[in-house]
Amino acid sequence: YCNDGKPITSSGIYDPDDDSTRDPRLTYTLMTKKGDTYDGKVSDAWWSWNSPFQLFMRKYQNQPTTWAADNLDMYVIRYADVLLMRAEALAKQNTGNEEIM
Repeated sequence: YCNDGKPITSSGIYDPDDDSTRDPRLTYTLMTKKGDTYDGKVSDAWWSWNSPFQLFMRKYQNQPTTWAADNLDMYVIRYADVLLMRAEALAKQNTGNEEIM
C-alpha cells in the first residue's frame, strides 16, 4: 500500500525505488534498503542475510545490530488458532451466536 491508502497496483504515486510513497508502517516494521539504520547505527545484518526479498525486521529488535548476535524470537500464530480462539470467546459469551457453529 501507498501513503494515499491505495494498493501499489492502483496508486498513482507508487515508485518502486522510493519508500517515501509507501505506507509508513512498512519502514517502521522492515528495513528495506542497504544502509538502513537501527537504533541510530547502520545495521550490518543486511549484508549477511540471504533473503530473495532483501527485507530485514526492524520491529522487535534487540540491541545487537548483527544477524549472528541477534536472539530474536518471534511468535508465529496459525490462522486456524486465531479462528479457534474467536470461536472459544464467542462460546464463552453464551449468546447462542450462530457464527461459531
